[in-house]
Amino acid sequence: MKTPHKMLFVAIAGLVSVFAAWTGVANATDADAAERLRIARERSAVEAAFAREESACYSRFAVNECRERALAVRRNSLADLRRQEVALNDQQRKRKAAQQVQEVEARSRDIVRRQGAEVRLRSAASAPTLENRETAAPSASMSSAAVAPAARGVEARDSSRDAARRANAAAQRSEQAKRKVIEAERRKADNDIRRQRGNAKPPAKPLPSVEQ
Repeated sequence: MKTPHKMLFVAIAGLVSVFAAWTGVANATDADAAERLRIARERSAVEAAFAREESACYSRFAVNECRERALAVRRNSLADLRRQEVALNDQQRKRKAAQQVQEVEARSRDIVRRQGAEVRLRSAASAPTLENRETAAPSASMSSAAVAPAARGVEARDSSRDAARRANAAAQRSEQAKRKVIEAERRKADNDIRRQRGNAKPPAKPLPSVEQ
């Protein structure tokens, strides 16, 4: 009766881990959306301020100098917002890679738990069968009756050792698979970050102004 309860506990623990990971991702997604909205609003504000300043420059004597100053302010503000956007993209990619690693680790732990529970279940199911079979056979003499418990003990220990070896081998295979997947996910995340940084280009220089 204990083994089914243990397996149920393992399943519940896996669901709790998945729910916690999903909640963290949802919160991070909401924060990213709010940050991107802020950047978009600030970019719109920069463009609106530049438009007002440029319009005011045409009413002044030094139009070109005034307009160049406004363009410089606009260029610096947009470049700073672009840097914030690139940093936000990097954080999002790292978070996704970490989430994938956590999911792989959770699946690997769940596999190891299930395999261990199955091995223990098979061992518990086979032990009473062996004992009943040996108990049902009539003993020929007092000496054979004394030897039977010792033989059962040896066979039970051998069975336990075999089960332990199988469980250890399964755990090692699962751990190796987990490490391979984690390493692959980390390499993919690093490649994505390098690719994004390589694609990030500085804002284009403004066209030369024409004297009015």
